[in-house]
Amino acid sequence: MINVLLFSIFIFAGSGFAALLCNRHGNPQLPAWIGRTGALAGAFSGMLSVVMRFLPDTVPASSDLYGIYLNFDNLSAFFLLPVLLVGGAAAIHSPAYLKGHDHGKSGNYWFFFNMTLASMTLVTLVRTPLTFLLAWELMGTMSFALVAFEYRSKLTRQAAWIYLLACEAGALFLIGFFVFAGREISPAILFALLLIGFGLKAGLPFLHIWLPEAHPAAPAPVSAVMSAAMIKLGLYGVLRFHHMINIPDNIIGWTLLFCGLAGALFGIIAATAQSNLKRLLAYSSIENIGIICIGLGLGFLGINAGNSMMAAAGFCGALLHLLNHMLLKGSLFMLAGTVYKATGTLNMDRMGGLMKRMPRTGWLFAFSGISISGIPPFNGFLGEFLIYAAAYYGIISGTGTPVFFSSLLTMITLALVGGIAAGAFSKAIGGIFLGEPRTREAADASQAPLSMDLPPFIFTLLSLAMIFLAGNVCAYLIPVITDALGVRPCHLGVPVAELQELLYKLSIFALIVTGFFVLLQFLRSLLMRNREVTVRGTWDCGYAAPDARMEYTATAFSQPLSDFLHRLTGWRKEVLPPRDFFPKEAGIRITTADPAAKRFWVPVFHAFGTAAVKVRILQSGLLHLYILIMVTALILMLFWGYFFCGGQSESIQKTPAATKTVEVKK
Repeated sequence: MINVLLFSIFIFAGSGFAALLCNRHGNPQLPAWIGRTGALAGAFSGMLSVVMRFLPDTVPASSDLYGIYLNFDNLSAFFLLPVLLVGGAAAIHSPAYLKGHDHGKSGNYWFFFNMTLASMTLVTLVRTPLTFLLAWELMGTMSFALVAFEYRSKLTRQAAWIYLLACEAGALFLIGFFVFAGREISPAILFALLLIGFGLKAGLPFLHIWLPEAHPAAPAPVSAVMSAAMIKLGLYGVLRFHHMINIPDNIIGWTLLFCGLAGALFGIIAATAQSNLKRLLAYSSIENIGIICIGLGLGFLGINAGNSMMAAAGFCGALLHLLNHMLLKGSLFMLAGTVYKATGTLNMDRMGGLMKRMPRTGWLFAFSGISISGIPPFNGFLGEFLIYAAAYYGIISGTGTPVFFSSLLTMITLALVGGIAAGAFSKAIGGIFLGEPRTREAADASQAPLSMDLPPFIFTLLSLAMIFLAGNVCAYLIPVITDALGVRPCHLGVPVAELQELLYKLSIFALIVTGFFVLLQFLRSLLMRNREVTVRGTWDCGYAAPDARMEYTATAFSQPLSDFLHRLTGWRKEVLPPRDFFPKEAGIRITTADPAAKRFWVPVFHAFGTAAVKVRILQSGLLHLYILIMVTALILMLFWGYFFCGGQSESIQKTPAATKTVEVKK
């Protein structure tokens, strides 16, 4: 399996370089064909390894490639699945999306796109700290180039710069973690380094700053890969390397739980206030990462308390929600690209009426939007249902007051998040697809090419299948959970079997509900068969000539909640009052600024900028000053080595003596 995955990486990288080289030739179709073919071939061959990994009695595969240790276990396969599946789907979607605005740089796009897939695949395989950091840094650098693809826009350059800073800051914290892991450092400090380093990629609260900036700037297929696959690798890193720290499970559980509660609630509240479609989806990704963290937190708390039902429900709910989010959010971002391609804008207030012009896109978006809101019986509800179950088992377990109240808080928060999510996606669906077009661009929109709607259609079919096969999927999650817990024992077979029974019953309920609505539609068609249908205008409130300006916009739909929670949403409203007796214009200007950026990150970067200006005096051009800096750095390194690395050197010196003793005995 390792060889097949290495072959996939070779295909990704080779096709990327080939597309880049062919970009110099006159045929603009050749780089796109090479890049897409390479991405699909690499994804397909990699999927074969993932499927083989989950077959019964399959042992983890490992290999030593020129001193680089590679390992492919169930945890690697699980997190590699979104990379390959969404990467292949985005490769199908990309050519039609890029047509007309790739600025003759199609080869550049496919080089960075395929190299991003190659580096993400490599991240799930390497195990040693140095090779992991190199793969992690390669992933950040390649995806940075994709975010900056529309570099002519000032906003795109700013978003790419913020994303690059987040990548480098995360790498810096991870370097600190790997350097100090195994030394006599407080486990709390090590866990903080681990969580911040990977949390910057996953989009945990206060570390999410790059998501709402990078997603609107990046091409839609890239946003799909980043949201549905890349940010999940941040969680993969936490699960993969947390066992390097001697820290209790309850500390990990409480940290992930409260990070998840804060992220889920903040993410969906901030999403509700957005008028940019991809910013709304970006904040929704923060919400869903929060829901996954809630499940993981409850799972670790269940392991610590010896509550196997709570642990199984928490872990299975988190991983199942991760799979459903992959399908739904990948579909939504690609559909957002389809809408952008048809209208030339992501501003939902400038759309409307697209269901009549793009019915295929509209129905696919409506299904994914409703499902990701966590409304039963759709697949987006299934993972949340298991997390509800984990909280329920925490309430009735009697393991302590903190677990009881945190489980109760989890139930309340999930219910609140689900309600707000339904409102946020009702705003998106209504503002984009319903009503009448508010601009000429929306009125002139037409159905996108089939290749743009094909990947979301496939994801919709997989989402429907997940409704009825979620119980079977849970059986394959047990080895993933075992790998995530490291060397600790994990007996979750019986609890997972009980959860499967619950999901089977939920599938039967979904089947009954689906059959009921199909029956209603059939009866309606029978009753309307022989009736004359007349089309009349809706009630117009007494206006003689109503037009699209009188419709509720997406912003107006969420205005009451955004006004009420303006401190969380960053909602700022500026009224432009009418002037004179016969005013020519009047209106209202509404802006949203991320509160974490405004109140935390902007002051932090301002402080760093001020310090950098003061340190700039060191760049004086004086040779004596540069020599002094070098000597000072050398003295500090010697000081560090003598006081902090002395124990390690002593142990190294003792090793040969021990070896000699063994040889004498022989």
